[in-house]
Amino acid sequence: LGDLGDAVRELEQLRQALTTSRLKNGAIDFDLPEPEFGLDESGIVISISARKRLNSHRLVEEFMLLANRIVAERITTESIPSLFRVHDRPDPDSLENFKSIATTFGVRVPDGSFGNGKVITSFLNSVADKRISTVLNESLLRSMKKAKYTPRNTGHFGLAMPVYTHFTSPIRRYPDLLTHRILREKLTGSLDSHRVDVLTQRLPDLGELSTQREVVAKQAEWDSIKIKQARFLGEQLGEQFPGTIVSIRAMGFFVRLDDILADGLIHVRSLNDDYYLYDEIAATLTGERTGRSFRLGDRVEVEVASTDWKQKRIDFILASDSANQVKARRRNKREGVLRKGRNRNR
Repeated sequence: LGDLGDAVRELEQLRQALTTSRLKNGAIDFDLPEPEFGLDESGIVISISARKRLNSHRLVEEFMLLANRIVAERITTESIPSLFRVHDRPDPDSLENFKSIATTFGVRVPDGSFGNGKVITSFLNSVADKRISTVLNESLLRSMKKAKYTPRNTGHFGLAMPVYTHFTSPIRRYPDLLTHRILREKLTGSLDSHRVDVLTQRLPDLGELSTQREVVAKQAEWDSIKIKQARFLGEQLGEQFPGTIVSIRAMGFFVRLDDILADGLIHVRSLNDDYYLYDEIAATLTGERTGRSFRLGDRVEVEVASTDWKQKRIDFILASDSANQVKARRRNKREGVLRKGRNRNR
């Protein structure tokens, strides 16, 4: 690649230095897997796999973060009215709840303030190779506060940056486009005192609306993923897949498939070998008679039982129970035939 290759390699070295510095300052890097869909010419899902996060992706992400930070610093230094992307420190009560979950798995949570980014990053690294890594990552992420848009800068806890905004990808988000327009006004000299007053009045509402619409857009993205997964697995009825228990409730537990990353429910009704009791504190389902127990992070083999893509629903049964359930259905069918025969002879 010649000079271009040399430039890319130099950028990668700079990227590594920036990432190292950011993590040392307390930035949190949640590296959760995301599904990637293979589509045919008609838009039908023909494959699902975990999206690979390559160094090329990290390079683009890191320099986007740098661009956003530099623009935010310029806005702050020159007192330009605009929207910041802020992320508050975690709520102590939410973190205590997470600590309780981690303790249930026998995972030691560091002493001291778990609201410190460096401590959180160190903890995530310490559980990276454990079977419950994904569960703990997601539980911790849910305990964090959500980032939002506001004209009042309070810093970004997750990125460990005192000031941050969204400047890149203007076609993706309205706040990005708004920041571009305000900076253009500043550079062309049209950001006069009257315009500053107008922006000062309007920006709080624009920030709140942008935050609300981001939530809606994110939900639409999640729904799209769930629909694609349900339609794909609808063609895999009876197939078996390995997965991990990621959520447990009184009605059953959710299993996430390893490669497809789809979550499906195993209802307690399908566990017909016993009556299962739900322990909310320990997050377990335990058979009253057999003592058979299911807990977060357990590895299981499941079979696709049914799907409904319109309801974004996927139902599994345990593969180990599948043969027994088939036998039970056949036995019930035979018994039904015998009962009908006896009734006709009466």
